[in-house]
Amino acid sequence: MTIADPSIVKVLFIGAGDINFGCGEGPWNHSIRLEKILGSRLHVLGVVDPNLSRAESQIGAKRADPKTHAAWAGATVFPNVPHAAAALEAHSITLIVNGCPPPFRGTTLKGKDLDMQLMKHFPDVRGLLIEKPISSSDPAHFDLETVAFGLREWQAKPSVLSVGYMLRYLSPVAKIRSVLAEHNLVPMCVSARYFMAYPLAVNAQWWTKSIWGGPVVEQATHFVDLVRFLAGSDVGNEVVMDTVQASSVEWDEDAGVLGAQGFDESLIQEDQRIPRLTTAFWKHQRGTVATLTHGVALQGAEYSTEIEILADGWRFKLQEAYSTCPTLTIRSPASNDDTIIEYPNEDPFATEFQVIVDALDGQSDQQPLSSWTDALQTYKLTWAIRRASEETRRRNKGTRHNGSATNGTS
Repeated sequence: MTIADPSIVKVLFIGAGDINFGCGEGPWNHSIRLEKILGSRLHVLGVVDPNLSRAESQIGAKRADPKTHAAWAGATVFPNVPHAAAALEAHSITLIVNGCPPPFRGTTLKGKDLDMQLMKHFPDVRGLLIEKPISSSDPAHFDLETVAFGLREWQAKPSVLSVGYMLRYLSPVAKIRSVLAEHNLVPMCVSARYFMAYPLAVNAQWWTKSIWGGPVVEQATHFVDLVRFLAGSDVGNEVVMDTVQASSVEWDEDAGVLGAQGFDESLIQEDQRIPRLTTAFWKHQRGTVATLTHGVALQGAEYSTEIEILADGWRFKLQEAYSTCPTLTIRSPASNDDTIIEYPNEDPFATEFQVIVDALDGQSDQQPLSSWTDALQTYKLTWAIRRASEETRRRNKGTRHNGSATNGTS
């Protein structure tokens, strides 16, 4: 194949970090999924990242591997979007993978407006994957509707846009939604628990609320979105935002002391340190009660996740959604006994990219499961949870009693 071959998929990566190239902390690695799905069809045009040495290193590793050398042979490093646009003007880009950190995207603010830059400089790109959350910036500080309007206008063209809420693509999630639809059920309750293993999280920016938004906005967003999806936000059961209530365990409380951090948290301003645990609940329009508990609490390397759905006669429990073998436990009206289903070799990242590629190829009518407009509701909900927990903390600050809490460093 040559680069002029119409079957070639020309890709531009935004960001040379973990989400696009992988790390030891989790299963994320967009480049390797595209390499496996596209094979010899993949032609990477470049990587945009101001950290030029990191981007060069990532490309160099790909070129050094005989299996991926051809796809990356012509890749170039660009310091920013305008430079990439000028250099790639002659190319028809098939797909842009926007994996830059959330502080730099999703807003109209200078330096945090990468989506707006992409729409301006690459108006004819056929596909766009935007990582989640759509932003970590405070929505009170910019005009959300301007970004939303721009993306809706762009998506009105013959194009494919996906926001990377990959857990929507899990087989057990599809199974739950199928059973609920088949029996015309509205969930009574959707309860999500997400417990992070924190020792390998050594990026101080992630632990700084003003940069990455805090753990609910940046990380629990996966499960907040999954709660909305399983509750049926797409079938008239959206969140009632003014019902959100939340409480948190903070860094300066006895219960919030962490003993295995891999960095010095004392370097972060006290008012910017993240909560250790947040629990929240809210209502949906058709009556569903939803709850979320997110904890920065586990040691070791593996996270623990669980989401439970209760409906008339039915209970579903999805466990270890991030693993390669999640399990789904089902109790139905037909029996008091649980049925346990294992789903080996699950890779929702790959499933999402396959949907994107098939849509770009015109091989399927299925569109990505999360649009930007949909993801916007998840973003608003995570911020409502954060605001509610901060308000609870302010109200209760004078009533707390601490014994020997430390600053959380080890």
